[in-house]
Amino acid sequence: MLEYTNDALGIIGGVATIVGFILAIKEPKKRYFHLFYILLIALGVSAATYQFSINAKTESVERQADALMNNWRFDYTSRGFVFASLAFLEKNRKIYPDSYSRAEQACKNFKCDDPKSDMDMVDLASTLAGLVKGLGTLSHK
Repeated sequence: MLEYTNDALGIIGGVATIVGFILAIKEPKKRYFHLFYILLIALGVSAATYQFSINAKTESVERQADALMNNWRFDYTSRGFVFASLAFLEKNRKIYPDSYSRAEQACKNFKCDDPKSDMDMVDLASTLAGLVKGLGTLSHK
């Protein structure tokens, strides 16, 4: 709902600014003031829209983390959850680069490429579950 309100306010503000600029053409001294006003509003709306898109992307990733964590012990084997977590973190490493590098380092330490390291996969899966769960709880702040 809030996203539509912001869009509507932006459109209304833009139209009002253009109308105000057209009406002020009769007074040349005020033309530059209105031009500055238009640019200021355009920059403000652009900054707000950019920040909103960043927040929306972050919240989307956090909801995806929650979805990955729901019943992970029933949906995945330990090794499968490790690889699903790594894929999730790699996909979102631009947002959470430190989390991805920690998970990648943990994978190297637990030798997740070794098919004989089944017991290590249980520990690594629990470790990555904590990491992914931590990302998911950010959306509940």
